[in-house]
Amino acid sequence: MDGRNQTAQPKTPEEVITRWQGKSVVFDASHNVFDYKVLRKNFNEPLE
Repeated sequence: MDGRNQTAQPKTPEEVITRWQGKSVVFDASHNVFDYKVLRKNFNEPLE
């Protein structure tokens, strides 16, 4: 615990996606912020 309110934190990717449905902002475990649409686009592009 780092002192921030940790109640009602989603535990699974499905919960995260459901919770943030309609928004494209995604947080990772380090509280970095990503744009989900950009993340998915990059993830789905085949590697060279």
